[in-house]
Amino acid sequence: MNRLTIFATLLALSALNATAGENKQTVTIDGQTQSKEVKTLSFDGDEVTLTFRDNSSTVTDLENFSIAFSSATTAIRPVTAADNTKNGDIFYDLRGMRTPHPQKGIYIVNGKKINKNK
Repeated sequence: MNRLTIFATLLALSALNATAGENKQTVTIDGQTQSKEVKTLSFDGDEVTLTFRDNSSTVTDLENFSIAFSSATTAIRPVTAADNTKNGDIFYDLRGMRTPHPQKGIYIVNGKKINKNK
């Protein structure tokens, strides 16, 4: 795992920590899963220094280190059926392009997600 990948993963975790309630990280060093939560990572060549929340730290080779993140999804809202649309409504596809004759699929109408069934 290269430094950019680890940095991007940690950046994503920071965003998740700000928005989601339940996040979990799994840290593996030399094939052993760690029970402590990582606070910071720093890099020196092919070595990574992990500082944990309890202020302890360890140094390991990048090849022997992995970290994975998971979180509960909290911001998904249901898509409503298109039965309540009016004839004059303007449909937009998920790319934001106006669609004059929408077919079956998901569209944006009046700022809301609509599932057009027919």
